[in-house]
Parts: sequence; C-alpha cells; structure tokens
Amino acid sequence: MSDVFNDAFDIALPPPVVDQLNNKAHINEREEFVFDHEGVSGRFGALDGEMEWNNGKNRATYENELENDGFKGVHKYTSGGEVDQFWQDLFGIYTWETYAEEGEISWDIDPINMKMTLGQKDSKTGTSYSGNKAAISSEAELEIKVDLTEDSVTVTFSPDFETSGIDEAKINAPEMVSHVKHGDIDYSGSLAFEVPSTSKCSQYFSGNNFHSKSSCDVNIKSSDLPAEIAIRMKHKFAFVKAGSMMAYVKSENRKGDMVPFDKLMYISLYATDGVTGRPFATIKRKFNEVGKELLLTVPLVGAFEKEIFPAAMAYGKKWNKFFENVFANPPNSVVKAVYWMDKWVPSVQPSTFDISSIVAATRIGCGEVPNVSVQAMVKTFAESMANEMKEHEFEMLVEAREFVNDVNKAEKEATRKFALPA
Repeated sequence: MSDVFNDAFDIALPPPVVDQLNNKAHINEREEFVFDHEGVSGRFGALDGEMEWNNGKNRATYENELENDGFKGVHKYTSGGEVDQFWQDLFGIYTWETYAEEGEISWDIDPINMKMTLGQKDSKTGTSYSGNKAAISSEAELEIKVDLTEDSVTVTFSPDFETSGIDEAKINAPEMVSHVKHGDIDYSGSLAFEVPSTSKCSQYFSGNNFHSKSSCDVNIKSSDLPAEIAIRMKHKFAFVKAGSMMAYVKSENRKGDMVPFDKLMYISLYATDGVTGRPFATIKRKFNEVGKELLLTVPLVGAFEKEIFPAAMAYGKKWNKFFENVFANPPNSVVKAVYWMDKWVPSVQPSTFDISSIVAATRIGCGEVPNVSVQAMVKTFAESMANEMKEHEFEMLVEAREFVNDVNKAEKEATRKFALPA
C-alpha cells in the first residue's frame, strides 16, 4: 500500500499507518494473500487457502493438486456454516439454517492423444430450523476426444452424470423419521461430430474456386437419437436431415430456380418431416409447390442490384414529372401545389401507390403468406388509399382560401382602419 501511494500520488505514508494496513491485508513470505478484517479473515494461496466470515460462523477452504505441468489436476473445496440472510435471499432457501458442502473439480488433458476429461463432484447437506435434514449430491464427467486422419476429423463428447437427493423429516416425534428421495438422474451418452473431408470443407468455406462440385459434409451421431444427423452443404443448397425430418436452404433466382450461392440472389428456408428416398428429390421442388414447408424467402445483395433496385427505379420514374413540377420554382410551386391540393388529388388512380412490382422483386414471403399474397395486400392498400384521397373534402383548404380572398379584398378597409396616428 505504501508503494502504491508513493507511485501514484508521491505520498509517503507514515510507518504506523503502513503497519496497520499490512495487518489488514498483505502478502506473506509464501506469496499468499492474507487479510484480517472485522468479521472476515482468510488466506489465499496458489495451492490452498481458507476463509472465515460471519464472525467465524462460516468457513470455506480450497486445495489444488497439480500434475504434468498443470495438464492434470483437481481443485477441492469445502464450505459450511450458517445460512445467513444474504444467501437466503439470493437462493430463496429460507428454511435452511445450516449447511455443509464439499466437492472437487478435476481435469486431465492429454494433448498427445487429443483427449480431455473434465470431472465434477459435489455434495450438500442442510439442516432446517425445525431440525429436518436434506442432502443433495451430484457427480459428472465429460470426456472430449478428437480423432484425426489424413483428411477427416471426429470430435466426440461423452457426458456421464448422476444426481440424487434425500429429505429426512421428523414426524410428530424425534424418533419417527421419514426419508424421501427425489430428483434422481442417471445419464450416460455420447455425441460425435464427424467431418469426412476437411479439405473439401476448407475449400467450400474459403470461397476459392467455388464450383458445382463444391461441398462440405458433417455427420452428427448421438446415443440419444435413433438416427444420425446429416449436414450437407452443396453448390446451390444445404440441408440438415435426421430420419424423415429435414431443414434445407436453397439459393434461388427471381423465378425460384436454384443458382449458386455465390450469386447472392435469394435465400429460401424450408422444413419438412416427410422425406422419403434421397433428399434431393425433396429439395429440387419449386418454391411454389411446397406449401407451408417454405418458411421464408429473403433477398440478398445480388437481388437488390439486379431485381429490386430496377423495380424501384421503374416505379419512381412515373413520379418524375410530378416532383419536377412541385419543385420547379420553390417555394412558389410548393405553395401552389398545397394551396390547390383538392384540385389535383382526385386525379389519383389505384395504380398511383401500387408498389406490388417492388414487392414481387423482393420475393419476401413464406408458405402460409406467399409473395403473391403480399402483393395482393399492397394492391388493396393502394386502392384503399386512392379511394380515401378521392373522397376527401379538404375543408381546411376551402376555409384557408376564403381567408386569403377576404385578405385580398381588404385593401380599402386596411387603408382606412389601420392608418397610423399623426
């Protein structure tokens, strides 16, 4: 602390102050952080440590055992004491009065054989204010293994865990005790991710020399599933398949024909649970033949450049003359247009605000609401807007013009009424 003040503030603390601070917190000769404050004290070292708080009513310890330069080891811990108000509020365990916990976290990393095992054990016991007891224990292990060949890789996860709990409750009298087990879980399984050809996947995602035979396959095998999950990414489509269920994505053009992904036109997402035979027999169907299996179609950069932007320009072109006249001589032209709005607005047509051609170019839609339905909704809105404008009476404009006429006719009245005093 003295060094901190010297370096930061160029202030030398008095020796009694330094001694007092060192008694509160310091690094001892074993390079352990030691602290002693009112109600809490402890020692934290690299390999072990301990801490007491709540005026000694609670205590926790830890210990680290390391081997093979840290590639193998175990971290053991204990904790126990009163369940004070803070922990009651944090975990909502208002019935527990005391608790005790012990456990360990272990690891074993074998870089040569590309294998890693992680483990965890924990047991908790608690006593309620009424004297009842509860115990919860868990043990888990996760093995991760990588198998490599010249052009393939398989990563396998093998989890194994179990939990158990028991309540011990006194019934009417201390000698009568009920034991109830609850929440027991015992699970063991495996999950493997296999890439049969890492070179193909590397070439596929790099985008270099992307062609009709570009592909990347990933196979997922789980002990909990009756069939393996196949992921295949091809030149114009990709899919995830498990049994008869399949989700797939296609790169499409304006007509819905499949095109290479690097064209960046439209992406359509599909899902079905009725796949029979080879997946491509399902995938090659046209987008307008699959019904609700089409989840969504969205445009990409290429679609904006080649389809959507030209459609927007074509629609905007018919407004050129209108805006040229409105802004021909501002602000006079703008004021004139607003002043006589009720005279030109009735020229509106159902096609005036119809942007269905732009909507069609986006191809946005899904099986339940296809793009043609979105176009129809846009057309209906444009017709409704045109009808509203035709029927609008513009009462405020009529009143405004009457006011202006009254002002224009007031020359003699203004000369007489507002003559300045001599």
